[in-house]
Amino acid sequence: MGAEAPYQVVVDDEEQRAAHVDRAWPDIRPPGLRHRLAELVSAATDGQLTVAELLDSEESLTALGVSSLALLRLADGLEEEFEVLIDLGDPALHAGGLTALAARLHDHAPAAPVAEPAG
Repeated sequence: MGAEAPYQVVVDDEEQRAAHVDRAWPDIRPPGLRHRLAELVSAATDGQLTVAELLDSEESLTALGVSSLALLRLADGLEEEFEVLIDLGDPALHAGGLTALAARLHDHAPAAPVAEPAG
């Protein structure tokens, strides 16, 4: 029997989705994934957008004025920190805000380890 393919966790509720991401990457808690993403976006824009501004907004990153160069920097930062490849054409990167980006990371979050039965 060959190696089994990793499974994808399907969660419809945004709070459950965020909780799953926090469990998958526990080293970024607190203050949580959304805050860490705001820090990465702020760094990618060289501070033109503050963490507070990003956390207070539900606007898309493009609507907030994030340039294509900053999106490229952000994609590189996401790949480096989370080991997740985000395509530059992915709507979560440019047409979504932090919530959409967190949801996209959820889709790529490693599955929680399954405990071996005692015995």
